[in-house]
Amino acid sequence: MLTIKRLVAWSVMVGVCCVSIPVGRAQQSKRTVPPAPIPTQILTAKKIFISNEGGETNVNLGDVGVYGAGPADSYNQFYAAMKDWGKYEIVSAPADADLIFAIRFTVPVDWMGRGLGSKSADPQVRVVIFDPRTHVTLWVFTEHVESAILQSNRNKNLVATVEKVVDDVKALVLPKS
Repeated sequence: MLTIKRLVAWSVMVGVCCVSIPVGRAQQSKRTVPPAPIPTQILTAKKIFISNEGGETNVNLGDVGVYGAGPADSYNQFYAAMKDWGKYEIVSAPADADLIFAIRFTVPVDWMGRGLGSKSADPQVRVVIFDPRTHVTLWVFTEHVESAILQSNRNKNLVATVEKVVDDVKALVLPKS
């Protein structure tokens, strides 16, 4: 037969168990994981080739899917920014490069983004770093371009996004101080 003392003791024990489980999980999630190494090729490369994987707009989006002056716009901006940075010598043939930076601009449609049956643009600039000898992907950067109604603002947002990708590359390559 349960007495009030036993019932209170049982309730306290169950309460302590329930409280200690989330605390234990919280302590485990605060554990820091050491950063994985950056591929050596990225850190030691001297020469790069920049590949244009194209740009695309989406006809389902009409004019809202148009960014920049054309398909090569993000490639030209990325090429100029990497050249201005001066970290790498940009070569004209992939065979002469230590790394290949492949840039692609795309505007996929997010059909579910705003509710059933609706569609919205998700413009993105993606840069993939390849090892030209093994053809292995070493690193990938994807930055989303902020949407805008006006063409001039979409163009500005594309420029800003390409600059973000270059900053991502710099943050990866430059030593942490």
